[in-house]
Parts: sequence; structure tokens; C-alpha cells
Amino acid sequence: MTTLRIHLSAYPLGCSEPAKVQSAIRGTFNGISWIRNRDIGGAWLTEISLETQYADEYASLALEESVSIAIWKAIGRYVKVAVDISDDARDIAMQRELAVADYRKLMGIF
Repeated sequence: MTTLRIHLSAYPLGCSEPAKVQSAIRGTFNGISWIRNRDIGGAWLTEISLETQYADEYASLALEESVSIAIWKAIGRYVKVAVDISDDARDIAMQRELAVADYRKLMGIF
């Protein structure tokens, strides 16, 4: 089993959307370390830090996609999702920002 440390952010969110993002993440993962919501000029930024364990060495890519899909489904639209994953075994961080093209591909929108 590999422990993955995950830091993710979703921005820009409307005032009711941070709670939906948090609910989606809590429904998908255990081990949340902290959650922070900030109002930045009328748009909300949600940041979440968590740890989870995976047996598959390719889990980080699947994890990025599944967490993004969970967020997009929860709020019903595209929002920029940035995911930073580090692996305890290699201590190498992988960062990815999921854009509109990723949203369309993963949600099956052409």
C-alpha cells in the first residue's frame, strides 16, 4: 500500500458551492486533514488536504480524475481543479490543473 498526500483546490466557486465541494470530497475520501475556504474578491476558493492509501502505482492519475469528476458533479459545472499529489514511497510531488478540455473529456461532453 502506498500513502498519497493530496492537496486540492477548486476556484472560482459561488458562495454556496464550497459546501458542495466539501461534501463531494467527504463522500469520496476519508483522512481529510484540513479544509479551508476563502473569499477572494467575491469568488470562493476551497482548499482541502488529505491522505489516502492506494495499492496501484498508477492510482494518482485515476485519483485526480475521480476527485475532479466528484467536484464537477457536485456543483453541476466546470470549475478549475488543481491537484498536488505526493507519494510517501518516492516523495515526488505531481501537480496537475484540470482545465475545460479535461472536463469535457472526463464528463463525456464533446
